[in-house]
Amino acid sequence: MKTLLIKPFGYSFFLILFLVGFSANAQDLEKITEEKPLKISGNMGAYFTYFNASGRPANRVPFSWALRGNPTLSIYGIDIPFSFTLSEQQRDFRQPFNQFGLSPKYKWITVHLGHRNIKWSDYSLAGHNAFGSAIELTPKNFRIGVMYGRFLKPIEGNSDIDGTFQTPSYKRTGTSFKLGYGTKNNNVDLILFTARDKEFSINPNNAPPQLTPSENAVISIKTHHLFFKKLLVDAEFARSIFTANTLTEQAEVLDGPLDKIFTSLVDEKVGTTMGSALKAGIEFKEKKYTVRLKYKRISPNFASQGAYFFLTDLEKITLEPVVKLLKNKLIVGGSFGLQRDNLDKLKSTRTNRIIYSSTIN
Repeated sequence: MKTLLIKPFGYSFFLILFLVGFSANAQDLEKITEEKPLKISGNMGAYFTYFNASGRPANRVPFSWALRGNPTLSIYGIDIPFSFTLSEQQRDFRQPFNQFGLSPKYKWITVHLGHRNIKWSDYSLAGHNAFGSAIELTPKNFRIGVMYGRFLKPIEGNSDIDGTFQTPSYKRTGTSFKLGYGTKNNNVDLILFTARDKEFSINPNNAPPQLTPSENAVISIKTHHLFFKKLLVDAEFARSIFTANTLTEQAEVLDGPLDKIFTSLVDEKVGTTMGSALKAGIEFKEKKYTVRLKYKRISPNFASQGAYFFLTDLEKITLEPVVKLLKNKLIVGGSFGLQRDNLDKLKSTRTNRIIYSSTIN
């Protein structure tokens, strides 16, 4: 496959070779004798660029190339994925680019080792890549999980000769615990997540003023239930405490009796904030149609370092119908709802939105 991309200030040529796609999931060791002893799969791509500028100095080299690959080595069904990059110049990455990880499974025991992105909820441990280890146990109807890992590497901020810049970050480590009970269709989980930056993992003189070591803790409870094989109910409520700068002085900022639970998890400092998030949905499903009603509310001060990004200071409710026609060959769906911000009424204005979309498959 060859793609030509033309830009106003330059020309970029991309030649991408896709060999085999793959996905790395937990491996079941019970069936290890049925697997092939050795197998290699993955993908590889070559990238070539020519750049030219007129009317201003060029801020990039004229020619550059890179060879990238994501092969997976499978030994008796145990997948070991890794990545590599080769180029004409030294490449710097904010976080590890070469990442190794595997998740072997035996009966109701799953172990995660290396670089893994585990998701136990949307608002606590929510798929953030971490280098460490974790174990998940599901004996009978119990759901137990423990993980510990490094979420960010210590990166000193500096500017190289060629103009590239490394975004600085403190070393961040995190821990999460999950305790739940139930079946696949009916269950409830309680998740605790904590993360903290190591205060002197980088030289403060090389860090920008807005970068400070932070600390975060999130407690969430989520539930999933299926009634009468047609009615599905999902909900999650999370409460967080966030300290933007752990170098500030001690202070008592937690007033509520339930909030005092966090005092054993995070030190109260000047600027420590509390926040909450709620997501709920109900779905009724028939053979020819499905109707979903969803509600979401995230307070302005809610923060979770176990997730990459989500909007805060947001409340919305949507109705999402889906209809199947022509013997399920044509699927028509849509969404209509209301959204607003300024939930704490601290801003001078509020934005009310009507949100809608439609899909045809």
